[in-house]
Amino acid sequence: MKVPIVTLTTDWGDRDYFAARVKGRLYSLIPDVHVVDLSHSQDWSSTAVASKIIQFGCFSFPQGTVHIIDFCEDLTMRGTGSRTYRPEPLLAECKGHFFLCCNRRLLEVSLDAECDNIRALPLPQDGLSETFLAHSLFCDVAAKLLSGIQPSEIGEAAAPLVF
Repeated sequence: MKVPIVTLTTDWGDRDYFAARVKGRLYSLIPDVHVVDLSHSQDWSSTAVASKIIQFGCFSFPQGTVHIIDFCEDLTMRGTGSRTYRPEPLLAECKGHFFLCCNRRLLEVSLDAECDNIRALPLPQDGLSETFLAHSLFCDVAAKLLSGIQPSEIGEAAAPLVF
């Protein structure tokens, strides 16, 4: 029997409850899941570090692995001068792996042309859940994928990644 695997690559650090909350939800949703932390405490000043973790870490796992990537470098300035985050949650299937991420640019620099089946995932309706998509959205999508639901049945078709 194949053991379901979910990896976590995040910018959360290791001094709060974020990883524990996501792991608890995954263990509650997916029987026998094996959750692997790839990184929470790297230098996330650019996408270069995260990209290397994805390129060389994620593809070391067996096909069928779900990779949750919560790296939110895309902060933008809105009229008030405050920094706000605008997520664009995506599901990408690449070389038999599934990537859940809200940073399109990170996927574009980390994956390659063999990536297909790009799906736009709906944002949760309550604004609060939008700030922690790994918990409020990605865990549920991971459970669907690991139960055999195809990416084409999740979300809407999205524009291809630009490599």
